[in-house]
Amino acid sequence: MWPYGQFDSPVIKRMGGNAIKKDGKSICGRLPKAQYEIVRKFVLSVLRKHFICEIVLELPGKESFGDMDVLYNGGDAAKIVDMSYFVKNYFEVSDSTHIFKNGYVLSFALDCSKFFDTSYLETKYFQIDLLCMESTESIEMARFYFAYGDFGSLIGRMANYYGLKFGERGLWCDVYEQTVKPTLPFDVRKTLGKVFLSSNPRNICDFFGYDYDSWKDEIPKLTDPEFLANYAPKLDENCEIFPDIPKSYKFIFDWLISSRFFDDKMFLFLNTEHRSRQEKRPFYKSFLEYLGIYEVSHASVTGGESGGVHRNRQSEAIHYFKKTDDLEILLKDLDRKNNHQSKFSGSHLIACYKDRSGIELENKVVGLKISLFKKFCTEKSKCNNWEDFLDKNDKSVVDEYLREFVTK
Repeated sequence: MWPYGQFDSPVIKRMGGNAIKKDGKSICGRLPKAQYEIVRKFVLSVLRKHFICEIVLELPGKESFGDMDVLYNGGDAAKIVDMSYFVKNYFEVSDSTHIFKNGYVLSFALDCSKFFDTSYLETKYFQIDLLCMESTESIEMARFYFAYGDFGSLIGRMANYYGLKFGERGLWCDVYEQTVKPTLPFDVRKTLGKVFLSSNPRNICDFFGYDYDSWKDEIPKLTDPEFLANYAPKLDENCEIFPDIPKSYKFIFDWLISSRFFDDKMFLFLNTEHRSRQEKRPFYKSFLEYLGIYEVSHASVTGGESGGVHRNRQSEAIHYFKKTDDLEILLKDLDRKNNHQSKFSGSHLIACYKDRSGIELENKVVGLKISLFKKFCTEKSKCNNWEDFLDKNDKSVVDEYLREFVTK
């Protein structure tokens, strides 16, 4: 079952410092690390008076920043607080064109000249992205996914390799027909609906065979030279291979490949989005080089050896997270929907008008006629609603009502 309602999209697209534009060009620029830290402290000091919030974790050793991603608990507060109004007043953003909303991400251009000299920078503005989460638990999940550049995207690629989906909301699957009927040929295009598996990063890590405590406790230490000095990368014990890849990256790479499901082959065939990341994003590219992969091919849409999805582990995941009841509910809802469609559809209405009245209905009136017919059936049968009417009557009764509606 999909639990998010208004947060319907499982993965959001962050703007990467390009949300606020003038004449087609971003008005915001990058900040050196020292200035970024000043802005970070200020932003948190303002927000934490009103919200629970966290900054998305940046890659260790990063020296300049294109934007700042802040996760905050919107929850009930989002119903009360107009965030555009909040930003205008608490961050003193007087120009409304310096605020941009995209789904549940609100971006704004912060004037940094209030905090330090910006004359040597390309612009005085720096982009802040406020990502609204439904709860404190959602912040923990999103912080895990968005951490360290392409970290979550790389886990997402592994999840996708096995027929699962991973994003800032957690882990889920678009259930394949083959998951329910294993004798069917595997085709990733044939899906039945979503089953949400988990929004708990520790539980998700346990499923994949990752050490969540290592992620939480050790990766943040990667800015400590002494910690790094005592770490020997698994694929590069003498630090002679891949000299251009920072040792801190190698620690994260080793964590990523520690999964019980990890397979180098999952990065040989990538979809358009991941190929773009491999080409344009240094962290993603360095990870593939660490695996000895320098060339990738485009994944086929159907799955299999050259597909984005190589093996179907949906059933295993559904049982692991104890979501079999959710799958049953999905299948019952699907059966009900199919049953309803077998009793009535727009084509039935069009055919009946032509057969009984000799009228060829125009497409523009079909929708209105369907609405009127549903109302007619509900009122005449004294059922609660259209679905209730279809549940209680077989097709012969629906056809009888349709003939009466068409000829009345």
